[in-house]
Amino acid sequence: MKKLTLCLSLSLLLFVSCEEDPVDPDFDLRDEYVGSWTASEDSDFFGDQTYAIEVSKSDTSLTDIWVTNFYGLGNNTLTVMEVNDNNVFIPLQTVSGSEVSGSGQSGIDFSEVTLTYGVDDGSGVDQCTAVWVR
Repeated sequence: MKKLTLCLSLSLLLFVSCEEDPVDPDFDLRDEYVGSWTASEDSDFFGDQTYAIEVSKSDTSLTDIWVTNFYGLGNNTLTVMEVNDNNVFIPLQTVSGSEVSGSGQSGIDFSEVTLTYGVDDGSGVDQCTAVWVR
């Protein structure tokens, strides 16, 4: 009888520990990325550069963020990026006459984003890596 009680107790504990956490209907992952960042970029063409960027939520997609001044292209430019958990995807697009694409990841606490991307203004692809910090 003791074995049966122990087995039932363990089974109940296992069942309870496997329940999924409730999902907050107001949670928007993009909020983790929104705000001002400092980008430290290593470019094959231009070397090390540092510049400010601003991230906001897209109003046309639930997974996209908008980045101004990406690659130092100016505060009037807009680069679209898709976020999925800690992954960032830069789909191929033309920004201020340059084709950009790439990908990256944020840290687990979203305080840093590391990206690898290419930028082609028609003179060849500039391979870049960048780290964004708040």
